[in-house]
Amino acid sequence: MQDRPTKQELLEMVERFLRSDLLSCTDGRVRFHVLVAINLLAIVQNEMELEQAHLTAEASGLAGLLAELAPAPESAGNKLLEFVRRGNQRLCEDIQNGAFAAPQPRAALYRHLRATLEDKLAAANPRILARMKTER
Repeated sequence: MQDRPTKQELLEMVERFLRSDLLSCTDGRVRFHVLVAINLLAIVQNEMELEQAHLTAEASGLAGLLAELAPAPESAGNKLLEFVRRGNQRLCEDIQNGAFAAPQPRAALYRHLRATLEDKLAAANPRILARMKTER
């Protein structure tokens, strides 16, 4: 791992190059693909900034919904990511098996799913999230 430039700085340099140098020189299909690349870089930057907080929140929500699941690990990185993956797999199985059919568990499930969706939109498309919140 290098100290400088950081991953964030590298992404910003690529984004600046695409926006400043390449976008104005292209049109049609190539321009569209440059815009897609710029958007993908923004998503990666947002995910890097928000990932730890969002994983922690999702793990906490899963631990609350799935009683037999161990408490979410405090640490960052692969343990937390694996916990969320296993928790989501288990949540899907429980949904299929009718564990959230009653109103109270269903309401808790909906709160968790909405919070997780909002976190994912905050990284992937913050404008849609802002629009959703103003339309409530």
